[in-house]
Amino acid sequence: MRKMRRLSPSVIENCWNIEKNSTLLRELGGLTKTGAWELDIETKAVYWTEEVKIIHDVEKSYEPTLEKSLNFYTPESRTKLVAALENSMKTGEVFDLEMEIISAKGLKKQVRGIGRIDNEVGMLYGTFQDITEQKLIQDTQLFLINSSFLGDRETFFKSLARFLSKSLDMDFVCIDKLTGDNLSAQTLAMYYLGKFEDNIVYTLKETPCGEVVGKDICYYPKGVKNLFPYDKALQDLNAESYVGTTLWSSDGNPIGLIAVIGKKPLNDYRLVETILSMVSSRAAGELERSEVEIQLKQRQEELEKQISLKDKFFSIIAHDLRSPFHAFLNLTEIMALEGEELKVSEFKNLSKELHGSAKNLFNLLNNLLDWAGLQQGMITFQPERIAFADLIEVDVELMRERAIQKHINLTTDLAKDIIVVADKNMINSIILNLLSNAIKFSNRGGKVEIKSELIEDDILKVIVKDDGIGMPEKMLQNLFKINEKVGRKGTDGERSSGLGLLLCKEFVEKHGGNLWVESQAGEGSTFYFTLKNAKIS
Repeated sequence: MRKMRRLSPSVIENCWNIEKNSTLLRELGGLTKTGAWELDIETKAVYWTEEVKIIHDVEKSYEPTLEKSLNFYTPESRTKLVAALENSMKTGEVFDLEMEIISAKGLKKQVRGIGRIDNEVGMLYGTFQDITEQKLIQDTQLFLINSSFLGDRETFFKSLARFLSKSLDMDFVCIDKLTGDNLSAQTLAMYYLGKFEDNIVYTLKETPCGEVVGKDICYYPKGVKNLFPYDKALQDLNAESYVGTTLWSSDGNPIGLIAVIGKKPLNDYRLVETILSMVSSRAAGELERSEVEIQLKQRQEELEKQISLKDKFFSIIAHDLRSPFHAFLNLTEIMALEGEELKVSEFKNLSKELHGSAKNLFNLLNNLLDWAGLQQGMITFQPERIAFADLIEVDVELMRERAIQKHINLTTDLAKDIIVVADKNMINSIILNLLSNAIKFSNRGGKVEIKSELIEDDILKVIVKDDGIGMPEKMLQNLFKINEKVGRKGTDGERSSGLGLLLCKEFVEKHGGNLWVESQAGEGSTFYFTLKNAKIS
């Protein structure tokens, strides 16, 4: 019987080490997504290791050829690789290329191929590595660096949406700001199938974005449209995959979100998660800064408004209030110095002028105090049920004497039995100011009319119309601007500060209504305002 040769311990150990090293190399290849390939220069036969097949998304039994191998590359990369292979076979130089392939599953991948020739055996050898993740991370870092030089927040959000769509190969990207106690969102950038859509506000309920809020990451690799059947955007897109992340403020509160959506199932959602985590901190910072800028702008506008209010206040005191006082003082001076010499008729006329001057002064002071009180929040809105026509008739009678003095026909055409929920004092101020202006800027013998009508179920429209001197276009444009001077004298020299109309507008808006005017120079003016909560009693 033949005796078997016994292997020495050192030989056994070497064999074991070879096997162990081969296993380690395979594991390292899998971890680094790196494999090896061979090309027989004469036969054009190709050999791939298992790792190379995994990168191409083909089965282990797949048998590559040179022609089939080249078909995985995009046209630009294929041209680059063929030129490198030919140059290496001719010169023996090593090549090192970054290229793009489309895998058997239709996935775009960035790869790195390194190769060299062994002329003794007529073979090209090389390594093949999937650098998609590495490349994407580098591109993301580069984007974040370059985007630091963008001029405004809107440009950054749009650039980020476009970058995520292209780099992650996703069909829809939205970057949102949370609103309404985090129950709704306002899009800051919405990139859909290669173009930007108009920004919108939408509710988060029954959408995957609603599931994102408060979570670092939320993903649905496939079938997302079936999980959220009431999300119209998902249905219209025929969406399959979704990944979203919350944008957190510096104090740890959710303030926004980023969502990427695709028409295809997502194979490597971990890579998407990595990229979103890289950009989310920057996006959150930009969002937070934009909110601070908005607040600063609002405060600046409020400050400018307060300065305009102050300027207007002093303008009225310095000019509009001083002039009536001068007239008042002149009249009283005449009565004081020449009273004994005045005839009864002259004294009576002076008394009438004095009364008129005092009345104008009183009205101006009333408007001034009401307006100042409104700006400082001292006038409170106190709505109550009011019979509108009855209230207006009282105001009309208060203005009747002034209309008679100018021979102006003051008429009413009021919808009867209308009840409004309104602040009585504010309504009185609105009506008296509008009627006073209409009379003031009407010619003697003119006509002023006040009408009302129910235009919807609960909206009352009030119209004050005159056939007076009207207003040019420039005055109309500045009529309700606090920082513009629009006061002018009436047809009988009556003074006007323009303050009454500002007061009317603010009082109407307190009621949730609108005030507007139609006018042409020489053809009169028509003022309109609306009141809500009106109904037939």
